[in-house]
Amino acid sequence: MNMVGFADEETYKRVVRALGYTPDNFKMNPHMPKGKVVLVDIDALSELLRLRGREVFPIL
Repeated sequence: MNMVGFADEETYKRVVRALGYTPDNFKMNPHMPKGKVVLVDIDALSELLRLRGREVFPIL
């Protein structure tokens, strides 16, 4: 299962476009700074290179 936390609607759209699919568990977290993403999934971690221009904090 993929778990993704994101801060805003624009970030949501960028992550879905970069991954090519909508992760199973994709939730908004208003406490995160705008444009930040938390992604927990080893396979999806390889897709982070597509998210250029964004700071991404993987949790392993």
